[in-house]
Amino acid sequence: MFNVKEGDFPLNDKIIFWANIPIVWILISIFSVLSSANIMFGLWIPYFAVFNSLSHVIVSVRNHEYNPGLLVSLILGIPVGIYALIIFYS
Repeated sequence: MFNVKEGDFPLNDKIIFWANIPIVWILISIFSVLSSANIMFGLWIPYFAVFNSLSHVIVSVRNHEYNPGLLVSLILGIPVGIYALIIFYS
């Protein structure tokens, strides 16, 4: 599905699917809707964005290679997530 090469890699098609579909798309959508009832549910989203983005950066630095999601993590995930948390807590 995602054309992941076979070999000794930390991710395979199953892990990629279960990390992206239920966690990213379904949980973020649910927390977005729930945030209209309680803002604390919405606060989970920038925390997740920063954590997920940092995982892309750490893996890239550790392996000395580019990984899918690194550029978006550096340009959007970390700055926007941190900005949202700063705005919320100020």
